[in-house]
Amino acid sequence: MGDVDGNAIYNSLPDLIASEPVLDGAWIEVDRDDAAGPGRVVFRRLFDASRVVAQAAAMDRLIAELVPAGQFRIDSSRDVRLPVSELKAEMEHLIASDQVRFDGCQLKAMGVRRNLGDGRIIVVPRLLIRRPGQLLALVAECNRIMGRNPAWRAEQVVAVDTEAGQADLVAEPATPDPNVVLRQAIAAVREVPALQGSWLTVDTDDQGYPGVAANLIVFRRALDSVRLGEQAAAMDSLMRRLVPNGRYRVDAGRDLRLPLSSLL
Repeated sequence: MGDVDGNAIYNSLPDLIASEPVLDGAWIEVDRDDAAGPGRVVFRRLFDASRVVAQAAAMDRLIAELVPAGQFRIDSSRDVRLPVSELKAEMEHLIASDQVRFDGCQLKAMGVRRNLGDGRIIVVPRLLIRRPGQLLALVAECNRIMGRNPAWRAEQVVAVDTEAGQADLVAEPATPDPNVVLRQAIAAVREVPALQGSWLTVDTDDQGYPGVAANLIVFRRALDSVRLGEQAAAMDSLMRRLVPNGRYRVDAGRDLRLPLSSLL
């Protein structure tokens, strides 16, 4: 019986683990087992703490397909169990509850592996995002959540944002150029009878999270106090037309109401 090629096994493990949904949040390490004899290998396992039984069965099946019986052992004394499902649930809750920063985001998988170079365990959140800044922000939040949990701290685990293919970027409709929006608003105020005697100013708002949150168009209104209802309705229609993706807000707290009709 020939020697087992540990390097070939090591190189094949990431794809094999990724192909088994039950192994999301798990990892298998392989090394030469010189103490057991030439051509032998030893496997060490990293589990999602809430799915140990199912993952162990899947690992047993996968290892048996890779290495003939008698040429490997599993070093269960070095098993690592981490609360991966708990972390995933917290990240999913964060994305759902923070739609200012994480609108359009989705956590597709929570990968875990040990670095070959320094031996540290890393977490690789695999994400669907709309803006590159969302990846950096979500990984920072992942590290913050892990920092509160002694199970992660004990293993000195960190989340990374540098894996190839870690995030799928889904293009979103661009926020209109505020200068173009302003020119169109001025034209409408001059041409639409219901808007005459009113005014709009245009600004942008990064919602306090530049590069992460979507940029909004901000409208501020000056209204004829005698024709408030008519002009507000006409402005609502105009703003929906000027910003068709709906990413705008009206800074109603700064409305100006002027008695323009009474001056006529």
